[in-house]
Amino acid sequence: MKTLLMFILPAALYAQTCTIVNSASCPQTGSPTAGDQFGDTVSWTSSPANVFAAPNGGEDFQAFLSGEGTAFVTDIQTYFAQHPSNNILYAGQFTPLNQDFFLSDPMTCPAAGPPTCLFNNVPYAEAFADSLFKPLGNGGLGLGATDINLDPGPWFASSQYANYCAAYSSNTVAAGTACFTPPTGPIDYQSYLTSALNTYTTVLNYIMKTYPQVKIHFSPTPSADIWATCGLAGIASRTEPAVEACMVPLYQAIVATVKTTRFTALHEAAGGWGLFCGAGCPFLAKTTNVDIFLQNASIAIKTVSPSTAVGVGGAFSEMGLVDGIYVCPNSNGSLNYWCDYTTIDPFLDYVGMDIYPDASATSAEYASLVGTPLPEIGTYTYMALQANNAPYSLGLWVNESSTERWSPPGGGPGTGESDTYLGSGWIGWTTTDSDSGWLSSVPTAWAQSLGVQGWDYFDASALLYSSTDPNNTHAEPNTDNYMAMCMASLPGVSAFGTLYGSTAKAALAPFDIKSSAAGQIGPLAPGSIVSIYGANLANVTLGATTLPVPTSLAGNSVQVTDSNGTTRAALLFYVSSTQVNFEIPLGTVPGIATVEVENAAGTTQSASLLIGTISPGLYTVNSSGLAAAWVLPVLSGVQQPLLPDYKMVSGSAVASPINLAVANEQVYLELFGTGIRSATTVTAKVGGVSVPVLFAGPSGYEGEDQVNIGPLPTSLEGAGSVNIMITANGKLANVVNVTIQ
Repeated sequence: MKTLLMFILPAALYAQTCTIVNSASCPQTGSPTAGDQFGDTVSWTSSPANVFAAPNGGEDFQAFLSGEGTAFVTDIQTYFAQHPSNNILYAGQFTPLNQDFFLSDPMTCPAAGPPTCLFNNVPYAEAFADSLFKPLGNGGLGLGATDINLDPGPWFASSQYANYCAAYSSNTVAAGTACFTPPTGPIDYQSYLTSALNTYTTVLNYIMKTYPQVKIHFSPTPSADIWATCGLAGIASRTEPAVEACMVPLYQAIVATVKTTRFTALHEAAGGWGLFCGAGCPFLAKTTNVDIFLQNASIAIKTVSPSTAVGVGGAFSEMGLVDGIYVCPNSNGSLNYWCDYTTIDPFLDYVGMDIYPDASATSAEYASLVGTPLPEIGTYTYMALQANNAPYSLGLWVNESSTERWSPPGGGPGTGESDTYLGSGWIGWTTTDSDSGWLSSVPTAWAQSLGVQGWDYFDASALLYSSTDPNNTHAEPNTDNYMAMCMASLPGVSAFGTLYGSTAKAALAPFDIKSSAAGQIGPLAPGSIVSIYGANLANVTLGATTLPVPTSLAGNSVQVTDSNGTTRAALLFYVSSTQVNFEIPLGTVPGIATVEVENAAGTTQSASLLIGTISPGLYTVNSSGLAAAWVLPVLSGVQQPLLPDYKMVSGSAVASPINLAVANEQVYLELFGTGIRSATTVTAKVGGVSVPVLFAGPSGYEGEDQVNIGPLPTSLEGAGSVNIMITANGKLANVVNVTIQ
């Protein structure tokens, strides 16, 4: 077992005026604003007397800070410290491209300088990126990932969108019905989105080029520009087919232009999506609508970007508790989206949670809210356990988090939520001992005990800038100039950011582990072939040349310790300084495993890996997804010689067209992959047509699986390049293709 990831806090960081231990000095002045300030449907039920007063019957700020000390350190950290740890990928929300802020800029942007064009501004955004991703101690936080809750509307203006929308269809969306053009009036969305696309792509390209190690995660949400473009201005028009046709081709355009590690296809069905879809929105009226949307979105995204993990996110409200009861399966009109995500949606790769304190409750209740000492219904632990106990393997991520739950009194549409403290200045001035207590308890001890793979801090501006205004007087009615001060201060790192960056550095895995077939991240299955990418992994470049496949190559080895504590030596196919290919040992049980690489010099590196039961991947022979397959013709019941589905031209593999026009001949395919052998149900579609699966299991070579399908329907004659979609226990493998003449 690995020890709990911890960090040591510099003593100087405790020197603050307003602290948990000195809460009497916390300010009590400020200028709150009542009601809905952001142009959306969210309102506070009552306006507090001042910016630090109790929202909706909770505690005032002094009492909340005092109670947090006990909840964070005494209760949560102590309770969960007994548990083993795993690597966690810490991220920060990329605020300049966040939907709420991006849309708050005037449509005349981009232009220079605050307070106008604060976010739709390339130099500011690039400085924000430098602050998040430069190495810790060298002007940045050193984060390895960023989450972006973005507005996907700018991709309506992309060339990729035109191609994907024209080709899009599904079991609910008819071909030729998914293309839309942003209107030029009464609001000129066309010009604005075209300009915005330039900002998005410029900044994202800067991140990918300057910080190629950073993993990009997207969580898109529709808004007014989306609905106007798709002709869905009326709430009643927002049905599942209409929303799917509107959104999913945009998703495809995004992953086609940006290297995307994770893509949350729907985040907060009962929160952000619910807000923008509107009260009574038909799309969200049934959990089955969301299931259909997510499945079709997953297929579409993976068709374009096979290695992208596709998931869903939500907060407490996604559990749809009925009189405090977790209704699962859904019945009598219940809306427990979380139930479906974790019981009947095997196509999902992960689920994401929002982890926030509830300011309308007392701070002493925060430990109970997290799930100590009992993971009862209505706790974060209970919610996480539903994912961990799913009948299929799901990665668990935290898509949003914060030390306290704030809403600034000014900002872009949608930034205000109920049950929050007002006028916080994005917690830029928050006390560091509160921050350190939170960091050591929830994102570390709690997250490690539940096997959380990644953690995003939503209020990322607080990681970069601390206000010098302890009385928070920058918060005025209908405005808060904290963000302008933050952006103008960049590049920079706050004291809290240093703490967060230190936590991230301590928890970062030294290498990545992906499926050898298509680069998928975990969960990965026992018996599958995977690849490690890192540095100093081995001191020689060598491939296995003997059978059986060895567990050591020139003194280099890999061991896998599963969640039961059993360690097994892995079979090695290839080692080099930057890559190792190995088979996850059979018998490795599902859960968080530790993979340890030892080179011939005795240097060891280890990282955690989520083990599942299946992780279907198909091998390809070129970058266009051409299947590594044999073609088996059967003429008048007699098998003919096997033929490859490709040929070599100038050293490159290109498709060799398959002939379906020979009289009295049936044609079958033998596909090869990994991570499939344990599946009980395997299905196949070729060119959208279901094709029988005759065999799915080990091919006879270590770690390699084979899927035999056919006969190919003669209706595909002349179809050209067609996609092959294989699902194993409902989980989609990377989409491959063959060409039919």
